[in-house]
Amino acid sequence: GKVMYLPNTFWHHDLNPNHENYKGVLNYHGTKGADFEVPKPADEFRVICIGDSTVEGIQLKPEEIVRQH
Repeated sequence: GKVMYLPNTFWHHDLNPNHENYKGVLNYHGTKGADFEVPKPADEFRVICIGDSTVEGIQLKPEEIVRQH
């Protein structure tokens, strides 16, 4: 998987789970981080960060990205 992104008609793109940067990093929903329940549990508070590759943390290890803190 040399292709980093896959086309998506809703979002601009999806992360390619076969790319070396994303193997073993993406969850069931195709995002970085641990799997999560949808809908969320009533006692859980979630924050969403929207942005470009800076928010995505392309060059960072999974434990270094904002979503993990």
